[in-house]
Amino acid sequence: MSIIAMEETLFPVKEVPAIYIDKSIQNKPLDGTGHKFIVREDTGDVLSCMSDEYKVVDNTSVIQSVKKVLKGTGAELQEAKTFSGGQRTLWKWNFPKTEVKVNTKDIVNPQLIIQNSYDGTTSLNIMGGAFRLVCLNGLTIGNVLTNKKAVHKNSNTEIDKIESSINDTIKMLVNIFEKEFPTLVDTPLRTQSIIDTTKIIPSQYLEDFTQYVISNNMKTYWDLLNACTYVATHTANRDRESLHIMESQIYPKITKMARA
Repeated sequence: MSIIAMEETLFPVKEVPAIYIDKSIQNKPLDGTGHKFIVREDTGDVLSCMSDEYKVVDNTSVIQSVKKVLKGTGAELQEAKTFSGGQRTLWKWNFPKTEVKVNTKDIVNPQLIIQNSYDGTTSLNIMGGAFRLVCLNGLTIGNVLTNKKAVHKNSNTEIDKIESSINDTIKMLVNIFEKEFPTLVDTPLRTQSIIDTTKIIPSQYLEDFTQYVISNNMKTYWDLLNACTYVATHTANRDRESLHIMESQIYPKITKMARA
């Protein structure tokens, strides 16, 4: 993974037909294999070999749609990351003008998270999250709150509705900020929920999580959320995809337990 400038995520790609060389017919090249290569034009690297049904949605088109929706909202780009040489890309924007102040040291902002891939490992994901400043040195974490997915297929019309999906995601965030966060703050924490939460913490960080729980007076599900965000921001290696998987699971799991 690398953290890069926005412009570096907008590299051009092209589709190249996958051709089979038939040695039985004097090495005659045969097309019509039903597959194609997705190639970075700037480096020539092959990002993937996909079926012809796979629909390429290039990063540039995604970002153009995002900019249209976010124009005038005050959203700020927080992260731009690529994985595996550009096979997958992740962007995060936060909305600093909108916040929920749980207390003077815990402030939450809405966040838009978008993932795209050229290797078929992820759909086009449009997610809403909570952007949290968790300590004075600027460390932050995003918890995924809503998630819309569009599979890269020629037959999938939803993948052409990026702007609509972004608008819907932002509307859902407003509802969460007004209704779900108060539930976490006001609901008493059950011991069993702490035990259940350890299942989503990578094993190498379990000791850090346990020490945080022991050292802090855990009373509510908001406190449990803080314990998980502490691990993600203070002890975990942000270059690991396992961390981003954990981050995507934290909020849904803790919210579900608070409602139980």
